[in-house]
Amino acid sequence: MVAVSTSKHERGGGRRALGRVCLTAMVLTISGCAALRPHAPAPGPRAAASPAPAPVARRLPPAPLTGPLLYHLLAGEIALQRGRAEFALGQLMRAAGETPDPRVAEAAARLAGYAHNDRLGLEAAQRWAHLEPDSVSAREVAAVLAVRAGKPDVALAQMDHLLSLPAPAGARALLRVAGVLAGGSDRDAALAVFRRLAKRHPKEAAAHLAVARVAFQARRLPLAAAQSRRALALRPDWPPAALLLAEVRIRQGHADAALAGLKKVVAVHPDERELRLAYARLLLQAERIPDATRQFRELLRRDPKDADALYALGLLALQADHPKEARGYMTRLVELGVRTDAAHYYLGRIAEAEGHSQQAIAEYGQVRRGQLALDSQIRIARILAARGEVAQARKRLSQLRQRVPALAVRLYLAEGEILRETDHYRQALSVYDHALERHPGNDDLLYGRALIAAHLGDLKRAESDLKTILARDPDNVEALNALGYTLADRTTRYHEALGYIRKALARKPDDPAILDSMGWVQFRLGHLPQALDYLRRALKLSGGDDEIAAHLGEVLWASGARGEARKVWDRALRAHPDSGALRAVVRRFER
Repeated sequence: MVAVSTSKHERGGGRRALGRVCLTAMVLTISGCAALRPHAPAPGPRAAASPAPAPVARRLPPAPLTGPLLYHLLAGEIALQRGRAEFALGQLMRAAGETPDPRVAEAAARLAGYAHNDRLGLEAAQRWAHLEPDSVSAREVAAVLAVRAGKPDVALAQMDHLLSLPAPAGARALLRVAGVLAGGSDRDAALAVFRRLAKRHPKEAAAHLAVARVAFQARRLPLAAAQSRRALALRPDWPPAALLLAEVRIRQGHADAALAGLKKVVAVHPDERELRLAYARLLLQAERIPDATRQFRELLRRDPKDADALYALGLLALQADHPKEARGYMTRLVELGVRTDAAHYYLGRIAEAEGHSQQAIAEYGQVRRGQLALDSQIRIARILAARGEVAQARKRLSQLRQRVPALAVRLYLAEGEILRETDHYRQALSVYDHALERHPGNDDLLYGRALIAAHLGDLKRAESDLKTILARDPDNVEALNALGYTLADRTTRYHEALGYIRKALARKPDDPAILDSMGWVQFRLGHLPQALDYLRRALKLSGGDDEIAAHLGEVLWASGARGEARKVWDRALRAHPDSGALRAVVRRFER
């Protein structure tokens, strides 16, 4: 059996746009022409600590607007608008040297983090901390950039200062720094600094937990476990330490013990919303669905507007095939105005499953952003095509391709699949030909065209396209399976087909489509018992796929088990009454 889904998501996405430092607003503020307000510095994913500390009123010194300061700020603004981050950074560094206003140094530090210039970033962050010594953010950014600039002693000094802050501010700040460094490429350097910090402050639970967090991300699980336990020994039942220890133990294969321990901590801190939410998510990962559901319901009982709980319960209701319950949760999200894109998307899925096509289109049309927006548009096109409006469906996809060229391949694949599903094979082939002219050599498009070509009997083109994929990617499971199945189904080259299918099955031994292909080639080779074994496994794993049922029934019929074959076909027809492949097989054997 050939897997017909050709819509592997594009990994691309265009070049990330540079963030902007709102220098113009800063100029106005410095010159006294605007009220003090937070500005929007350039995003600095490498330098910023997240989440940010609670905002406090800033005590800023008088900062006269001089000619050089104005020049450097405006030159930096123009450079940022033109995408010249390094030049803009140079101008900001010069501006920071012209004024005692810490916001200029802050902007330079954050832009340096964004531009991956750790040396200048550290210089700016240290000036920021000097000008605004009470700023926790300045210390956090300086600590991060010091580690990345290879200045561990500077980083330690900043971390020492953070630990000296009153509880719980210091611990939270240090853990934010650990979180940023744990997510970067400097984990080894960060781990060395935090281990030194923990030795200097052996009774500070936050220092040990910081080591544990970085060690966990570095996959040094024994160290992460030991340091989490050390933090808990100093602060029994401390939620963040208990949560990390549970995650470590789950990763080590001790899920039951980990979740049991975390359950006790949740009982000690019943009002800790983030702890309970994390516990519920870990229960989900462990596939303990009833326990997870109880925790999400408890979250909702405590706060009926908890969007995370509403969303999770909605998805769990969908998974359990309770559409009415799921609709209630998703509708509540829409009413609250949170997660509305996801809520409308799943409301569309529910309406579509219930056969309410117009309602589904209306819900999908409300999805505005992200991957779900693209999927929603494709689903609208599928609905239109399914009710006979193929031209309208194609027009919608074509217009979307023009608006978002980066998604063209995904949209060509969707159009080809829609045409295949509606038996417009010749038009589908033209779509793939057209797409490959614009995106030559794309594996997904070649695979899609190969399936259409095989259906139309153009085995030469199908084989050529699949072998082109395999020449570049010899282990491409989809191409191996498709080529093996095509050769088994449409030629007498059974042993060659068997080789391709065996290779695919070795990589995905429980894939129903590949098991079906193996069953089919065994049937072609005359090995009926082996064929039945593979096909029965495939049907069970697929949940009752119609094409696999058609194959199993045919092999049963050939084996003389005609009564069992009829039962297989009858069950499949009840589940898939519109399956053309299944009806064709039944007609062929029972006429």
